[in-house]
Amino acid sequence: MASFFQENIKIALTSIRGQLLRTILTVLIISFGIMALVGILTAIDAIKGSINSNFTSMGANTFTIRNRETTIRIGRSGKKPKKYREITYHEAARFVENYNFPALASVSTLATFAATLKYHSEKTNPNIQIFGVDENYMATSGYEVEEGRNFSTQEILFGSHSIILGKDLVPTLFKGKTDPIDKIIDVGNGKYRVVGVLKSKGNSSGFGGDKVCLLPLSNVRQYFPRPNMSYTINVLAPQAGNARNSPGRSHRHLSGGQKIECRR
Repeated sequence: MASFFQENIKIALTSIRGQLLRTILTVLIISFGIMALVGILTAIDAIKGSINSNFTSMGANTFTIRNRETTIRIGRSGKKPKKYREITYHEAARFVENYNFPALASVSTLATFAATLKYHSEKTNPNIQIFGVDENYMATSGYEVEEGRNFSTQEILFGSHSIILGKDLVPTLFKGKTDPIDKIIDVGNGKYRVVGVLKSKGNSSGFGGDKVCLLPLSNVRQYFPRPNMSYTINVLAPQAGNARNSPGRSHRHLSGGQKIECRR
């Protein structure tokens, strides 16, 4: 049996030597085929990862709890958005505290949509939206820091006069190559220290995603109070599949029978 295999090997080697060019071409074709297959699979994985990342930044694995629908009414026959009682800060904070699903939750609120920011002689138009946020808001809303840093837990807790600017606000307030970090700017009647600048998020549906600024939630509650202020809860699941298993677009109840819309 051993001699049989040895004889077959000798015949194979003789054939290879006799058809060397064909052998080399065959080996090259097989090698290129394997390399192309590996390259295609790698490219597919990279594209898939990029698409998942982009959808994640747009909220594919998040859901939002607010007291009203985001439906836009167009014409007389359009559907009017439903609105329920405001979600109080204590209700939102209790939800986040008791939410035991493996996900990241945050609380935020709109302080004003008509603010003016000023730095020395430069100022913005009175159309800047200001949000009061906690330290998890940027992760749950798809924002990233380009310069500086996020709010610290202490700044959120004590309502520090710190501010994070949207990308479009920097060239308006800071001319030339002025570094905005640690600069003091005026927001209404208050003065705030710039601790960060957001990466550009672009504009969509008439909303200027880069013409916003963020303040610590406790600061907004103290200096931007208004009657019936409602708070929003954002929940970021590790994967989109986890978000699909969450409450989804349905109605849930907070304490006191509060009925709210839960929408991905």
